[in-house]
Amino acid sequence: MTARLLVVGNSHVAAIRAALEEAPERQGGVQVEVLALRASMLGAFDLREGRLLPATDEARARFETLNPDPPPPTPLADYAAIAVVGLDFKPLTAMAFWRGARWPGLPSLHEVEDLATMAPLLVSRAAAEAAVASRLAGCAAARLIRLIRPQTEAPVFLLPCPRLSQRGKWTDVPRFHGHGRAVDGGDGGELDALWEGAAARVGEALAVRYLPQPRNTIVGGIMTKRRFMRDDVVTLSTAAGHRQVTDMVHGNAAYGAAVLGRLVAQVTGPAA
Repeated sequence: MTARLLVVGNSHVAAIRAALEEAPERQGGVQVEVLALRASMLGAFDLREGRLLPATDEARARFETLNPDPPPPTPLADYAAIAVVGLDFKPLTAMAFWRGARWPGLPSLHEVEDLATMAPLLVSRAAAEAAVASRLAGCAAARLIRLIRPQTEAPVFLLPCPRLSQRGKWTDVPRFHGHGRAVDGGDGGELDALWEGAAARVGEALAVRYLPQPRNTIVGGIMTKRRFMRDDVVTLSTAAGHRQVTDMVHGNAAYGAAVLGRLVAQVTGPAA
């Protein structure tokens, strides 16, 4: 019997869709089904007979726009595995915390003459990881998992958004500020470790398997290599005042293939 894998998430599932379109035969006999939704839509979804379905006409219309050719509604318990992708489960959370805090173990602290006068707040390493984990525990991905986890005994995987493209190292977009200083100051490796520790903690608390970003796609600890990102795509951003901006946060088909390859291996492997 062919194993069925459901991948559900926000705009970050586009990379997986692109990988499937380029090479549908590479999935090792696993039938991969993809559902896209927005974080803002979660409150308008419910479970009917174990199926995840939009509960209002508005949600149904938005769902159909995002999924023009969706898989048939299926009880979640019928899938061999489910993967939740993106939905604000993002390494940028650790980067945002770093902008306002520092902790022992960061190489950049060696350059600070007087820690008492340092602008960022000095906290313990344990407190830093706990703070990032606490923020992640309330994200849309965690909320979706709390809804679907009781519906299946199959493995549920939690996959993050990719790290920011290395093209954005010195970007002027405010929410991405600090990557250049962190990498050049030597803090990339510790930020990577902080993120991975916090993410794994959240996965354990949700009783799911956290599946990290493939290491071969990462550079500088906190950034994604450009060849795995949609850097050539320009979009109209409402967050940037309706300006055209380069997409530096979404993976391309190559990134999707790297993620999907690891995911399928988990589904078909001995521990699946």
